[in-house]
Amino acid sequence: MKNISRTEQTKNRIIESLINLMENIPFNKITMSQIASEAEVNRATIYRIFDDKYDIIEAKENQFLEALKSARGKIDLFSFKQRLNGSSNNLYNILKVIDENKRFLNIVIGPNGEQSFLPRFQNFLIKESKEHHEIIKKILPNVNPKLVEIYHINAAFGVIVYWIKQDSLTIQEVYNFIQQYPFTNLQKK
Repeated sequence: MKNISRTEQTKNRIIESLINLMENIPFNKITMSQIASEAEVNRATIYRIFDDKYDIIEAKENQFLEALKSARGKIDLFSFKQRLNGSSNNLYNILKVIDENKRFLNIVIGPNGEQSFLPRFQNFLIKESKEHHEIIKKILPNVNPKLVEIYHINAAFGVIVYWIKQDSLTIQEVYNFIQQYPFTNLQKK
């Protein structure tokens, strides 16, 4: 078991306290005093670790994005080659990370959330996904491969956001849809 320093424990408690507050209070209305009270620390302790509440939420967002990277290394969430070959454990691993962070994601993209995260998450996926222009060119020779890639990334991103908001879908259902549906027509060509 990993030994976590007291400072790291306090940092995590402050982050979790902000997330807890965001369940009922809009992010822009939360004060550092409220966070300190929820975390059972004084404000000076928070300011030794974080600059402000934006720094706190960014730390949590970064933890999540790093967990996504760790699930795959270089994110290949929308790998055309893997998906066409029907093998994408990386996608399943990434969906597991999203599922493990659903509470946080639901809060941060919800009405009380910090509105800059959703575009940041989307841009992260676009930036980190590998480009597969040569494969796309073979499948769709008359189409701009970057447009196809962005189209599929954004389609899968929309499915992921829908899944985060709808607790009724399983990881397997989301995996199967992202893995198979968008490429049904491409596989036939």
